[in-house]
Amino acid sequence: MANKQGAGFHGVDSLKYAVLGGSTATVKDAAYVVGVSLARQISKTQKHANNRMVCEIASDNGYTGTINTTAPELDLETELGMVMNVAGGARAVVSRGSTPRTDVYFETIVNYEDGTSEVVKTWLLNVAISEPESIEHNTDTDSATFGDYAYPITVYGEMLKSATGDADYIDGKGFKRRVYRLDSYPGDDGYAAFGGTVPTPKMATA
Repeated sequence: MANKQGAGFHGVDSLKYAVLGGSTATVKDAAYVVGVSLARQISKTQKHANNRMVCEIASDNGYTGTINTTAPELDLETELGMVMNVAGGARAVVSRGSTPRTDVYFETIVNYEDGTSEVVKTWLLNVAISEPESIEHNTDTDSATFGDYAYPITVYGEMLKSATGDADYIDGKGFKRRVYRLDSYPGDDGYAAFGGTVPTPKMATA
């Protein structure tokens, strides 16, 4: 499908996650997402000769960012080992020996200049989700102040596969490609079922 230039995005919704490690990653719903922020992690190394810069090499390390929710996502935290159920029925916040990777799904609304809009579906691939760095609870006054929970994330990505899916894709100059994010728009093949299972990034058939 041809690229469609949006004028603006808003309305994040329908957060889901799938913990990696099994033969089939089960997609599960999260409860209350209010934001997903992403920042590309690209560093550049410059090479100088003859008193000038002669080339620049970019190192692409995916994304870092946060997933913001209105309350702790207890099922997610439990599955990732941040929380354990202990004797007496309490939930204990514990240290983790490892950080299981997940795939993360969410939806946004894109608006176009002609007044139309549609829902864009997104998967972030091979994501490390960390514990919330700060939690704040406040007393109620004339109005209630709700807490805010931000889970730091790092998106490591997966290798782009060939069209058959059985080998890494290699371009005409011998380079492999890593996929950090997949977006699906209405009209794309597989759009309807895009959020149901984690997709494998593959090159389109020629």
